[in-house]
Amino acid sequence: MMISRSKEVNAKVILESINGYLLMGVMFTLLIALVMFLNPASFNFPDSLSEAGGSASNFSDYIYFSLVTMSTLGYGDVIPTTSAAKSLATFISVSGQLYIAIIIAMLVGKFASQKH
Repeated sequence: MMISRSKEVNAKVILESINGYLLMGVMFTLLIALVMFLNPASFNFPDSLSEAGGSASNFSDYIYFSLVTMSTLGYGDVIPTTSAAKSLATFISVSGQLYIAIIIAMLVGKFASQKH
């Protein structure tokens, strides 16, 4: 993790932190896809998002749900229906907020300690 080892905050460090957040979203997207593969009724995707009548068959639906949940925006249009899906959604939202809190705290602390 180069962000924690860096001595100063610069554009590279900020881009690395953004990349980390997006990669975390991709990882959660793959976990959602796995849960949906194991039980296609785990999430209720509305017909407007998916052509499959309530169950997502499009990978972009998984990306959408992952990022909306990770940012705790939560539109409420996709609903986890099983206990595994609810646990995953909770884990995603808590992890997204912890990542932001920890990374922002590190970046602000490093920036404040820099000599200008």
